[in-house]
Amino acid sequence: MIYSLYFIILVLFGNYTLLNVFLAIAVDNLANAQELTLAQEEADAEKERAIQEREKELMGLQPPEVNICPPSPQVNAGNGAKDNILAVNLDDKNEKKKP
Repeated sequence: MIYSLYFIILVLFGNYTLLNVFLAIAVDNLANAQELTLAQEEADAEKERAIQEREKELMGLQPPEVNICPPSPQVNAGNGAKDNILAVNLDDKNEKKKP
């Protein structure tokens, strides 16, 4: 009887100890993974800042964009804005009103 009680207590405490060890290992691995994730996010943010800074430097080196194409013949044809198909008459003062 005493031997069986000793065996039951030994098995219970052994299982508790093994469970505690496995949980400690799992929690430690999760903490390390979280630290690596934070370090990776910081590295990505630093890389993004470097890219933006480099783009700002390169934008300063580029010449401004200049449109060298001649104007469209449709815009210049006719009597100016009256015949322009793109012009919209929004001038209400010049419209003739009938009573």
